[in-house]
Order: sequence, then structure tokens, then C-alpha cells
Amino acid sequence: MAKRQTAVVPDYPSILLTPVDWSSGAVFDKLVDALLAPLQTTPLPPPSGRLFDPATDHEIDKRMASLAFCLMEDFVPAFQKPRKVGAPKQEHTRKEWLFPSAHEARLVQIVGALRELLAKKDLPSTNKAVYEELVRILRKNPAPHWRYGKLRKASAFAQAWKLIPKGVKDDPDSHFPARLPQIMPMSSPPDFDAMGPLKGPKVWAATQYMAMYFRHAALERLSQILPSVPSELTGSRT
Repeated sequence: MAKRQTAVVPDYPSILLTPVDWSSGAVFDKLVDALLAPLQTTPLPPPSGRLFDPATDHEIDKRMASLAFCLMEDFVPAFQKPRKVGAPKQEHTRKEWLFPSAHEARLVQIVGALRELLAKKDLPSTNKAVYEELVRILRKNPAPHWRYGKLRKASAFAQAWKLIPKGVKDDPDSHFPARLPQIMPMSSPPDFDAMGPLKGPKVWAATQYMAMYFRHAALERLSQILPSVPSELTGSRT
């Protein structure tokens, strides 16, 4: 039987844990207030009745910034606070929020590549042979921050393989690319000040830039952590 996996959900109010139709302004306001509650802030101020109210807009800006940072601490590994008790979580066991199956996908990609390479050399390409080749690769090129980088036996990889979801095994590239294109430098952020008060276009631009920034950072970090998909066998097998 596969080992049950659990996820730690932040201690948010129950209203946030059930999908609702938030297109209504009143419902949206309640959801935002619930998100702000853990920050010990007062609810967002009601509309002033004027098209532009600098004081109200500034207050909303500050509270939305606090909300964004609170969410980053919950969901973005780089912003998470160290635990105060117990041993700190090792990097290779941390959850990748943007690419939650990246580590598993890379194992599937490597296993598939090694199976093809062994078959081309008329060598046994069984699961055991593939795992043994992977052990040799990691001995020569360690990947200590990869979730499977510290495994040293074929039997350990066989056990890890059983826990990988079928969807990842069937289509690993959709969970993380086998070969990443060159990661381009991040573009400069939009000129938010020139966009005026916190309105629809400004919020959309900020959200899009943050999403692009975090995706870029995750790709860059994972490209350094995950081992490459092999294109040849180790010298001991050629």
C-alpha cells in the first residue's frame, strides 16, 4: 500500500478553505478581511465615495502589501521563517510550491533516459539495472539537494518509485521540463508609480510580475538542484 501523504495547511479561517463564488464584491471583501485577520489588522476601509482618495488608497496599498508578504511566508520557500523547535527541515525535503512534483518528475525522466541508453548498448535495461546505473551516476556527480540524491541502493530507488503518482510517471515533462532552455535574466518591474492609485491595471500588472518573478526564481533554483537527464552512460558500463 502506498504511503499516505499529507499537506500542512496554514491556520486560516474556515471561510477560506471552501471554494466560493467570490465575484460578488461583498463576498470578496469578506475573503480579504479573513486573509488579513492573522495579520491583526483592521478590515479594509470602505469606499470613500470619491473616485480617488489618496488616504484610503495608501491604506489599502499598505494592507495589501502586508497580505502579500504574509502569503509569501506561507507558500514561498525562500520567505519561510525557520522553525523555532525541532531540527530545521533539510533543503532536499522542502516542498516546491510552484513545481510540487519536480523532484519526482526528474527521477522519472532519468529512469526513462537510462533505460534507452542501456538498451542501445545491448545491456540489461530492467528497473534494477537502471537504478544501479543511477547510483553510479550519483556517486560520480552528487546531487545532495535532490530529493533522491542521498539514496545509495537500487532497492531504495525501487521503493521511492512506488510512491511516485501515476500522473507524474505518465507525463513527467508536464511537471518539470526535462531540459530547460537557457534561463533569461528577469526583466525590470513595471513602473507602478506611473500607474497611479491601486486600481485594476496596477493590481493585474503587479500580480503578473510577481508570478513571473517567483516562477523564474523556482526554475533557476531547481535547475541547480536537480541532476541533469543523462545523455550517456557512466564509464564503468561502456
